[in-house]
Amino acid sequence: MKSYHSQFPVRLKAILHKGIWAGSAQLIFSLIFFVVSAQLAVAASHPNMYINQKEIDAIKNKITANAQPWVGSYSNVISAAKSMLTKSPVSVTFQGKSSRQYFTEKPYCGWPDGCRDGQINPNADRGDYIAAIKLGDAVRDLGLAYAFTGEAQYAEKAIEFIRIWSVNPDTSMKPTTAAGNRIELFITLPGYLYGADLIWNYAGWNVDEKATFRSWVQTLGNQAMSSGAGNNNFANWRVVLIAAAGALLDDSTLLDFAAMEWKRLLPLQMNGEGSATAGIMGQEQGRSKGLHYSLYAINAMIQGAEILRHRNVDLYRYKDNKGRGLELALDFITPYAINPAAWTAAGYPQITTITQDDSMALYELAYSHYKKPLYLDAINRWTRPLDDIRVMGINTLTHANLFDLDSTPLLTVAPRITTQPSSQTIDEGATVTFSVTASDSATLNFQWFRNGSVISGATNARYTVEPVLFSDNGAAYRCNITNSAGSVVSDDAILTVQMDTTAPTIDAGMVRDSDQVDILFSESVTATSAEITGNYQITPDIAVLSATLTDDGRTVQLQVSDLADGVGYTITVNSIQDRSSTANEIAPGSNISLMYEPGEGFENGIIPIGWSPVVASRWSMVMDEGDNALHLNTTSYSPLTGERPGEIILLPNTYEDFTFGVQAKLGEPVSNANADYVLVFGYQDKNNYYYMMFNDAQNNTQLFRVVDGSREELNTASSDWVTDAAYHTVEISRQGNWIEVRFDNAVILQTTDSTFGAGQLGLGSYNDSAYFDNVRVVGTANVIPSMVDGTPPSIPINVTTTLVGISTINLNWNAAEDVESGITSYKIYRDDILQETVDGTSYSDNGLQASTTYRYTIEAVNGADLEGLKSAELIVSTDSNDTPPVADRGGAGAMGWFDMLLALFGVSMLVARDRLKDAVLSETISS
Repeated sequence: MKSYHSQFPVRLKAILHKGIWAGSAQLIFSLIFFVVSAQLAVAASHPNMYINQKEIDAIKNKITANAQPWVGSYSNVISAAKSMLTKSPVSVTFQGKSSRQYFTEKPYCGWPDGCRDGQINPNADRGDYIAAIKLGDAVRDLGLAYAFTGEAQYAEKAIEFIRIWSVNPDTSMKPTTAAGNRIELFITLPGYLYGADLIWNYAGWNVDEKATFRSWVQTLGNQAMSSGAGNNNFANWRVVLIAAAGALLDDSTLLDFAAMEWKRLLPLQMNGEGSATAGIMGQEQGRSKGLHYSLYAINAMIQGAEILRHRNVDLYRYKDNKGRGLELALDFITPYAINPAAWTAAGYPQITTITQDDSMALYELAYSHYKKPLYLDAINRWTRPLDDIRVMGINTLTHANLFDLDSTPLLTVAPRITTQPSSQTIDEGATVTFSVTASDSATLNFQWFRNGSVISGATNARYTVEPVLFSDNGAAYRCNITNSAGSVVSDDAILTVQMDTTAPTIDAGMVRDSDQVDILFSESVTATSAEITGNYQITPDIAVLSATLTDDGRTVQLQVSDLADGVGYTITVNSIQDRSSTANEIAPGSNISLMYEPGEGFENGIIPIGWSPVVASRWSMVMDEGDNALHLNTTSYSPLTGERPGEIILLPNTYEDFTFGVQAKLGEPVSNANADYVLVFGYQDKNNYYYMMFNDAQNNTQLFRVVDGSREELNTASSDWVTDAAYHTVEISRQGNWIEVRFDNAVILQTTDSTFGAGQLGLGSYNDSAYFDNVRVVGTANVIPSMVDGTPPSIPINVTTTLVGISTINLNWNAAEDVESGITSYKIYRDDILQETVDGTSYSDNGLQASTTYRYTIEAVNGADLEGLKSAELIVSTDSNDTPPVADRGGAGAMGWFDMLLALFGVSMLVARDRLKDAVLSETISS
């Protein structure tokens, strides 16, 4: 929207040249026009930032018609929004060093040799940046879900996040971009404002809170407008934030400034004038010569153009007086986006590897506005749905093929291959994948051929051969691609297969239970050799009852007679053959040594020695389903920054190769779609480890590694496994870089990763309650010296007694403490002679003599069998009848004569005692 009130001084100047009456009339008209236009600006429609309601309705029609790419992208958006419904709000006050002030340390600096462009220092404090990313992503995804479904739950959750960040005076961020490294706010907060724009008309948004939020955004936008940001990508992303704030507030001043700044920056950032290098983002070339940064800068330019397009400002077609414009920059950069390797050949080496996350989603906007096949080639190179990870989210939903939303269909043309399948050389028995990409404006159909013959079921853009046989050597694979306008056939890709001459070996052995042992081979083996029980011998004296080859082709499950606890066994393997054409056979007498160790069942009702929780009070031993279990007993905690589990308890010692199994169950009903528990392994410190999350939602049952405090996904479970709140056996095995996860003995995911070696194991949850039992680890433990408890427990205090008969004394005391190993028992001494050892904090001493004095002390014992000091001595006398005994004067806990009278006469004795004390005190002072 153009700014009308900026023209008011010009109109006033024109009035001075008219007659007084005519001038007055003109002045009145101008004032009315000014006021009306200002009101119209405030009343502008929402949503209208990156997408408006007309576009949303047209996309809904595509989704209803099950049309791609919209319907697939829609599913991804809804899934992302649903995952946000159970997340906790975030705030800078939870992370920042100063109250409510956004704080960050320059991520590339702090190295011993200064700053290293593109290399993030793991010691940099970036907690607020992570919080801002999570905030922007959450509100944006929730806003998109609300815009396309109208479901109030998404708007309500978005408002909950907004309330924490921008409304609540105790948790809101001070709205300023004056903080150091402010580009972090320029690239995270536009998505936040985008989400707010999408829910702006939600009727349930409290009017006062909405007004507070408007004021917060206004201050933020004004701050960004008044702060400089240079001429590189900082300035580009600053334009995006200012334009987003202006669009949300319908503020013409912010919008006009954003458009003006956009036009100022474009020629400054582009080298050349129609030359071969025209379109290079010069500010980025001068700084880092990086393809990544150039795309990063163009992404901001196109996002600014998209916001302003919805305000009737067309920057897509804008050119300066030398012909420089956004399209020219895109034409130059796109071939390198399609083939990043060519960037080096052009003389501009990149500093990072290019991935789909490197602004490739900008091509959804580029293709929708310019309709150039070149831009569609970039989309096909990186595959839909494309996700703008900084602001717009999955913009394949919102900005794919905008011209296809018109009533007039685009002319369909025959497909054109953009990436041919490539010939490959592979080892026999391995896996190979051929792929092809093509551009077109309509639905594509694929069919793969092998040596000219149709491959049944091979109807996708990718075709995988698994396993590769030696008979596949020299085979030619090609793909026929068709649409309604024609077809095209790819080049042949030749498969060269190298013969396998290496015999299989034993990679690992795992004792899964007292009657099951698994053998993992180095490669796939034949079922005919692997399932012969006679090929396995276990000594001493264990029978192999059956052998079953699992679906992975490498693991054989042996059913055996019962293994004894703590006994070492040797498994000898013979005659096992691989699947190669030469049938290589394992070396005779190959063997592996194993031991069966039963699990920790918590039978003694205490948390074991050396187990260390994040917060001890969140863990307790409980009786559950007739057996002791370890209980994570609360949901009153949040995940740690970087999407780390909020609570874990670590087992002592480290393990490199192991099987880690446990019976676990959810502590919450399955109606909580994100109830979970986790297993931790490879734990180096709180910022570096692996964790496997078992979740009620299948797409959240995932294996992660946490690196420098932020998690990275490694793999997702094969299907939905956690479907109830019952106990299930979950298990992680690792041998070298091979990781396998099982659920009730079924393999749910496998992967390879070698980021972390030996480390601690642990149990916990992302942010829920859970139960654990029968924890078992098979592997060689490396003792951590700090886990060896050398500190005795504290002294039991407040030992008291109550007599229940002339021959019985009951003792009670306060529990002793031992942080490292916990208290396992108490020793009861009478007259310096040990009477008994008990688990609790009470003891009944029977068979005593009437009218006899006894001396008692209590001593605590910890999990490391260390004994503490004895308690203060308690002296108690039994009586000759059933009346309570009298403790000797000074005996702690014995009932004195005044207390006995108090029990009989109550309040009257209290008053008398107080008066007696006052009299004694007065006499003492006067004397």
